[in-house]
Amino acid sequence: MIKFTINIYNTKMENSKKPLIIDLSGKAGAGKTYVKDNLIQHLSSKYRCIDFSSYILSVNDFITFIVSMPLNFLCSILFVFMFIPKGYKWLSACLRWWIKMQIMIMKSRTLNGDFVFIDEGLFRRISLLRMHSLRRAPFEKTPHFFRKNFLYPDITIFVTADYDTCEARRMERDKETGRFKLPGNKRKGILVVEDLKRDIVFAEKKGIVKVLRYYNEGEFNVSLIDEIKNILEY
Repeated sequence: MIKFTINIYNTKMENSKKPLIIDLSGKAGAGKTYVKDNLIQHLSSKYRCIDFSSYILSVNDFITFIVSMPLNFLCSILFVFMFIPKGYKWLSACLRWWIKMQIMIMKSRTLNGDFVFIDEGLFRRISLLRMHSLRRAPFEKTPHFFRKNFLYPDITIFVTADYDTCEARRMERDKETGRFKLPGNKRKGILVVEDLKRDIVFAEKKGIVKVLRYYNEGEFNVSLIDEIKNILEY
């Protein structure tokens, strides 16, 4: 049996409406998890918040997704192949990253709450596809048929910070987790951030998602709370 954890805050509230799905995108080390945790801390006194970031998918999740959303599943596979992943290893990883995100959004829609948070957002997943593929294709070049069959969050928070600060945070984090902990190529890293920004700007212009921007200076800026509340109330 596969175990998973969903952290739910303010469980006493009764709410039958569909929640607002909020994901966070940004460079590794920008502080996505830090921002998410602070949002939950500030919002959960009044709203029912669900942290869906650590959800582990089951085989049944995949089967349900394929049966209930066959067009999305087909478009997801073709979308990943469009990037031309670097070998079988990355093809397998890219497929898992993208399809997992689609399933998480699908399942988030069924949850009973005000907000569902995912701290490795959809556009960050696209960024990962591009990093491990032979094509640096922007999201705007994705065929419209693909885009209209994908699932999206309601709000994407684009978290940015000073590049060198991001790298220092990432390396410190990776020392603890045993992942890659050496400095990255700064020129390539800046290109990754610019590509991510381009994807988010395009999605915002097309009305695909509502985008909020947050520059992480190390101390949480509570003005972001008001922006989110205004969207919920609207």
